[in-house]
Amino acid sequence: MAWSGLTLFYLGFAALLAVIYGAVYCNSTTLAGSISKTASILFLALVAVASSAPWLLVLALLLSALGDAFLSRDGDGVFLAGMGAFFGAHITYAALFLNFAGTGDFGAESALILALMLAYGVAIFRIIAPGLGRFRGPVAVYVLAIVGMAWSASQLSRSIAAPGIAVGAALFVFSDTVLALQKFRFRPGGRWHARASYLVWPSYWLAQLGILWGVVNAAG
Repeated sequence: MAWSGLTLFYLGFAALLAVIYGAVYCNSTTLAGSISKTASILFLALVAVASSAPWLLVLALLLSALGDAFLSRDGDGVFLAGMGAFFGAHITYAALFLNFAGTGDFGAESALILALMLAYGVAIFRIIAPGLGRFRGPVAVYVLAIVGMAWSASQLSRSIAAPGIAVGAALFVFSDTVLALQKFRFRPGGRWHARASYLVWPSYWLAQLGILWGVVNAAG
């Protein structure tokens, strides 16, 4: 699908804001950082709107932007709010991918993929469990949501630009994994705690871009 000049402008501005956030504000909680982070995903939502993408994609991106706004600030309350927004985004993405996949026969291969993804989710949960505290329940539910999103992406036919969606879903899982380790496993102030942000942000933003590209091409 050929993207219009306006769509490319929105995409370019989203990328510019993403670079600014990653280069300048990645480990800060300043207002400017919150704005650049949130606006970058909002402009991806504008790309979706300008491309006449399915409304579920627009909703997922808007929920992601809301989650970014919360997670860019300090405090347990905004962290829970951000996790709730991203929970909604993952559920929305799963619904979108399953809508593309249709109501076909999900056989043994699909069940095996789901089992492997659940095993991965359980393994990560066990690694971070000692540091979860009162977040144990919400994080467990969130893990199920992202596993469901990733599994639904794996069910797409290769004929509908699934590679972009699959890579995007995989990067989303990777980004959330590193974020979970940073938040609940790595020692604050330690070498890995600070460096993790430089893995989380680019992998997350490219995840959103990959899903956007795949869905727009599939819908077109």
